[in-house]
Amino acid sequence: MAGWTRNKVLLVFLFCFLFLFAFRPQAIFYPPYWDGILGPFSTAIWLSENDFNYEKLAMEMPGYKSGGPRANMHSLGTLLLAVSMKLVKDPKTLIFLLHVMTAGFSAGIIVIFF
Repeated sequence: MAGWTRNKVLLVFLFCFLFLFAFRPQAIFYPPYWDGILGPFSTAIWLSENDFNYEKLAMEMPGYKSGGPRANMHSLGTLLLAVSMKLVKDPKTLIFLLHVMTAGFSAGIIVIFF
């Protein structure tokens, strides 16, 4: 991005960010399903409901094959998800904010590799 001004970077970011919402506006409130609910969401729900007790999660809870919450315990994304769940109690608002964060991260990655 040599030679890019801050304004150009911001414009590319905003374009990508807004494009993601314009392309599929109906998906902004879609709940998680399939691997999302079995992987990071089950771990994040358990962490947020058990005060982020990683020791108990690692030692006592069943893993993915047994349908347990220990599927994504080492992921920073799962931790971010659990913190979001702890802070935002309304599920519909949480889903909206998670989609906004995902679009922001995606737009940021596009800017980095553009």
